[in-house]
Amino acid sequence: MDYYRNFFESELFKKIISLLLLVIILISIRPMMNLLLLTFMFSFILYGMQNYIFKKIVKLIPINRTGITFAIFILLASTIVFVIYKYVPILTKQLLYIGVQLSNFDINNYEGVINPHIREAISTNIQSYVVAGGTYLIHSVTNIWEFSINIFIALILSLFLIVEKDTTIIFLNKFAFSKVGFIYIYYKKLGKNFVNSFAKVIETQFLISLINTILTAISLSILGFIK
Repeated sequence: MDYYRNFFESELFKKIISLLLLVIILISIRPMMNLLLLTFMFSFILYGMQNYIFKKIVKLIPINRTGITFAIFILLASTIVFVIYKYVPILTKQLLYIGVQLSNFDINNYEGVINPHIREAISTNIQSYVVAGGTYLIHSVTNIWEFSINIFIALILSLFLIVEKDTTIIFLNKFAFSKVGFIYIYYKKLGKNFVNSFAKVIETQFLISLINTILTAISLSILGFIK
């Protein structure tokens, strides 16, 4: 009996229980995973910008963190609305056009252009691949609008999380002194490690994206694609 009691009270058993519970939670919220990841990403970005601006401005202008958060939120939301309003319809139109063209593709229309031997060799598979690609692009249009809606929902949720950050922390800290305190402590350590790793990944990805955008813009300008 002492052996089993010691095992159930051991750190190993507590970690196993915490990990199994985490797996069950992740599986149960799998359909909402994209929304949760977007919410976390926006919360991370907004909170980082809030801290940076607060440290720079607080000595010059007496302003609280909530005001900074709302200002950043309005700026970010306006930017996202502008991008979606201007570019998503264009992207949707282009994807639909390409999807329809691929879905209606018929290799037999190119008999005089493609070598007969090559056409015969690839005609068995290329038709199905091209049609499947066109269908995928058409379905992608729906996914674009769903993703846009998720962005707005995630942005609003991240705003509430940051504004009510202190209240949320006080509420969560109460679990540390409950019977399931070991689960809270384990998740807290896991969360800190995840946030630290995520911060490095975000910084790296942002730097790569910035460099890639600059190089692409320069290359397109050299090739004559100024617009």
